[in-house]
Amino acid sequence: MAQFLTKLTKDFNNVLKLTRDEKPNYYAKLFENTLWYPKLKERKLTSSKASQEVTVAFKQASKPTVVVPQQEAASVEQTVLAPKIEVPITPPKRKIDIAAASSTVESSRTIKVNNDINKFLSQYSTSWDLESIPGFKDYQGEVDIIFFGLDEIEEGELPDFLPLSMIESDQDIMGRMIKAMKISSGRFIRVPFIKKDAREFLFTCCAHFKPRLLISLGAAATNLCLDKRVRLANVHGEFHSIQIEVDGNAQLIDVMPLFHPKLLEVNESMKKTAWTDMQKAIKFLSS
Repeated sequence: MAQFLTKLTKDFNNVLKLTRDEKPNYYAKLFENTLWYPKLKERKLTSSKASQEVTVAFKQASKPTVVVPQQEAASVEQTVLAPKIEVPITPPKRKIDIAAASSTVESSRTIKVNNDINKFLSQYSTSWDLESIPGFKDYQGEVDIIFFGLDEIEEGELPDFLPLSMIESDQDIMGRMIKAMKISSGRFIRVPFIKKDAREFLFTCCAHFKPRLLISLGAAATNLCLDKRVRLANVHGEFHSIQIEVDGNAQLIDVMPLFHPKLLEVNESMKKTAWTDMQKAIKFLSS
């Protein structure tokens, strides 16, 4: 029996091809299915070399360029590259220059706005009226912030009531964040992304409510506000100045993009980043 076990052990070691300084080659296979390590193709790799390459790959994945390629060998002759995975990251912190936030106008557009906002709203629904907005009784002619883009409303799904709100609410994560900012009722307004004439609707609200700051929630809302396609991971928490023209008069609006609250619900690690951005908004308003 002892001789049989000795023979099995010898045969097993021969199959693994052990050397003095190396562990079995098969250990390297452990890393094949990890996200940041490509599959081994037609070559053997010792565990020591695998460890070194995995360390390098991990360090590269930790750098600000978080584009992670996945590769899959389709055949011996051809390799098919899988789609790249982009992981949102938080850019390095920088000092906020509140004084310079409005110094450069990044974009301007001409928006024709009806002086009678109630008449404008009646184009969507005859039941839409400003006085029906929750918290409107506390409105004093201007607001500190417009939060834009929390909800998206399709053209054929317009509700019977005006979908704006000026009161705090702890029913969703956005409401809890607004409440934590301690903004009084009537000093902010939540404006949804209405697909029908989205720009005109938003900037009509801006012209009427005169916000000191417009916070765009998510990529779609940010692209509409800045009138260009941007990567939200690169611009969130930063201040951008845009200018609109309302009935021949220029109006300057400061915009700060923020990650969409729905993203925060599925990725709790982003909540700290979002709250840091919200604190920048608080500092901006107190300056």
